[in-house]
Amino acid sequence: MAVKDLSLDLVISDQCPDYVFTDNTDYLPVKKRFKFKFHNYIIDPTPAAGTYQLTQISLAVTGTDLMSSTVSVIVDGAGQIESPENTYNSLVNSITSQATDYIAVLNKNGSDDFKDWELDISRFVSDTTESSEAVNVNYIEAGLTEYVLSGNNVFDFADGGLEIEGRNLNLYDPSGNEIDLGQVAQVDTFTLSLPSYTAGDMIDWNICGYKVEYIVEAGKEDRECILEGFLNAYNTAVDPTKQFTDTISAEISGDSIVFTAKTKGVPFKAAIEGSLQLNQDYTYTTTTANVSSFDIPSHVASNVITYQPDEEGGTYDITFTVFVKCTYKICKYKNNNWCASLKQIDCCIQELVLQQNCTNCDKIKGLNEKLDLLRANRDAINIMLVDQYSIADINDLVQSSLSVCKKCKCGCK
Repeated sequence: MAVKDLSLDLVISDQCPDYVFTDNTDYLPVKKRFKFKFHNYIIDPTPAAGTYQLTQISLAVTGTDLMSSTVSVIVDGAGQIESPENTYNSLVNSITSQATDYIAVLNKNGSDDFKDWELDISRFVSDTTESSEAVNVNYIEAGLTEYVLSGNNVFDFADGGLEIEGRNLNLYDPSGNEIDLGQVAQVDTFTLSLPSYTAGDMIDWNICGYKVEYIVEAGKEDRECILEGFLNAYNTAVDPTKQFTDTISAEISGDSIVFTAKTKGVPFKAAIEGSLQLNQDYTYTTTTANVSSFDIPSHVASNVITYQPDEEGGTYDITFTVFVKCTYKICKYKNNNWCASLKQIDCCIQELVLQQNCTNCDKIKGLNEKLDLLRANRDAINIMLVDQYSIADINDLVQSSLSVCKKCKCGCK
């Protein structure tokens, strides 16, 4: 399963796992947007040389002023804008300072020619009934009038917004055990209210239009048989329904079937359909709500997740999931943790320098040589991490250094 138009990347620190998510996805289904250029160089007239003062970008209907300060646009004799990137960034800063609900981003459109650049000015809104409104742009001088606004100068709904409902991070230590980041697995409970039913009654477990269907058989109308029959249908579902039943476990508990998300923090939306009547023949409720390891951020929120494991070395598995109604974008990564190992080496170097505080060190021959070796190894490990040497090569040097430390038990933990 995949999420359309998801822009996602992950940066992991070289030593201690600080996870930084770079995510430029539109998080809401409606994003009001217009695009702005200082000048349309395709059409004449070319603006005369001079300094033009951009004084206002405002919305005609609400009267909202998006600028906090005037931006100077300097044009040379050939009609070229001087320092265009700085000029655009000045406008970004002006909008950011004035309009807290708006975001302005310089979009270079993959071009080095500033004539192709434009400013994307947008507002995140959740009200789908909100109407469009005209945009006013004012300069003090009249000579720079050929600015460009997409959509006939209208602040309008943008295309491609995604109703992303949440994001979730799962970490697993080198032993495969999940690390508790606060996420909770969703649990739904389907309970049959009556001791028996009628042959031909239909039960459909529906998730995103994919169904597990069970029809009550003659001679198997009692509640226990129905639960067993439905559970068997669930566990033997085939693609494409299987892509959901594989991620949600089901088991009988008393008069109920309990559905549980196999990955903590990743939700599901399912419903019971068919000929039975809700609250009369059955109940279906979310008995444990999903809780992700972190919430959807605003467009100015941090995307940094920090976890510093105590365990020395080893590969940590990382699963990052973005969910959008019925679809998911799942990214899997591996990260080798050298944090604890390097701290131990640093501690050993410090103790060797302060050898008078450690009686064990007095019994080790060649302290200075060992100290020089550890320092050289430590520098080499840093270089190898930055230059992305193989995990095996880094680990060999780490373990070699730790073996030197073990001979001098100076209280490093």
